[in-house]
Amino acid sequence: MQSRFEQFTVGVEISPGWVRAVVLRFFNTSRSFDVLACTEQEGPHLEEGIPGDVRRLTEAIGAVCEEAGRKARRDIQHVYCNVDTQGCTLEYGRTSTRPVRGQSLLRRLVDLDLGGEDRQIATRRDIEQLERDIFRQKRGGEVVFHSDRMFYSNDEGSLIRGDPERTSTRSLTLHSSAALARKSVLNNLIGVVRDASLEIGGFFPTAVAVGQCLLTDDERKIGTVLIDIGPSACGIAIYQGGHLRAMSSIDFGARKIAERIAQRHAVSLSEGERVLFSYGCTSVDLADQSPLEMKPVCGDERDHKRVKIKRQTLAETVQSAYQQLFERVRRQISQMPHEIEHPMMVLTGAGAQVEGVLSTAEDRLGSSVSNMRLGSPQLKIVGGRFARNLDVRYACAAGVAICGFKKRETLPPPDSVWSSVPYYKNFAGAEQ
Repeated sequence: MQSRFEQFTVGVEISPGWVRAVVLRFFNTSRSFDVLACTEQEGPHLEEGIPGDVRRLTEAIGAVCEEAGRKARRDIQHVYCNVDTQGCTLEYGRTSTRPVRGQSLLRRLVDLDLGGEDRQIATRRDIEQLERDIFRQKRGGEVVFHSDRMFYSNDEGSLIRGDPERTSTRSLTLHSSAALARKSVLNNLIGVVRDASLEIGGFFPTAVAVGQCLLTDDERKIGTVLIDIGPSACGIAIYQGGHLRAMSSIDFGARKIAERIAQRHAVSLSEGERVLFSYGCTSVDLADQSPLEMKPVCGDERDHKRVKIKRQTLAETVQSAYQQLFERVRRQISQMPHEIEHPMMVLTGAGAQVEGVLSTAEDRLGSSVSNMRLGSPQLKIVGGRFARNLDVRYACAAGVAICGFKKRETLPPPDSVWSSVPYYKNFAGAEQ
């Protein structure tokens, strides 16, 4: 029986290749979290929209939640999910062979020029009316709501924070079918989760979820850049004043680095990923001359000699890739709207677990950074100590669960376009 002094929630991360779930218990008296269970399951990569991907995703979500419920001794019925499907294709309940593209849900939705002295001023009511008109006319483009603040996406894919009461609409450009695609992807995710006999409690952007888990309240207030080097993309989120200020994404992740290893040494992609995380380092100075053996890319191993290289040779490939990645990150941050001269930086994600990544990032980004660290979950267990047993790869799922407790701050208002998504309206009404 659930005590009135504690609450339970489940966060599910849906990412290319993996589905993860975390069960958190929240103590009302101490305002702290306790991790009851965390589990993961391999899922489809969702990159090509091949038949069976949706079924495999449903099975993975069901299996991971069933396992998490067994470990936590809870019957899981409601979950919260992340909504970042960068680089994914998801098709659900469609007979057409043309898949629904779900590249980031927060990507290039509205191109808004905030400059110019003679700009027109629009009130929040005007923006809401524009939003309704877009859907009624079935045109592209949308306004992204985040609590009482608004964010707009520019051409580079960055979100720009705008004042709801003073926003220029003079140079508003609507990108065709972007808003409808967003709505379709959300409905697709709802359908997939419901097929796993679960109900959606709410959606949260991946950057918001990871920030809730990895950043302290002080870091979100003073100004911090969160760099999430994921499998298929590198996400960038800037926090300032306690809120998400801007976010963007670069199509360069750990899988692309593994692809370079695979291409250069004629091994499979899975073998490239294995050696990257087991033996890779981002600087040749950290590598020795010890030999490494890798499986050949094709054919029977008995007929092909194993690929032999030195660890320093591997480091040359990895170092070049990470230098290119952080150079692109530096350029992207300079283009994103923020007012922090020397922000803190927190690195996380699968790609941040490679040896030497912090020193390489400092070399490329350090001149404009006040401090830099690797992200680790900031969850506390009973007794006030950090939950060190929670691996960083569960940061997104745990952050989604935390956001479930703070849904009034992170979910859009009920009168936004999200209310047109099934099941959201009932969830928002229960909050009153």
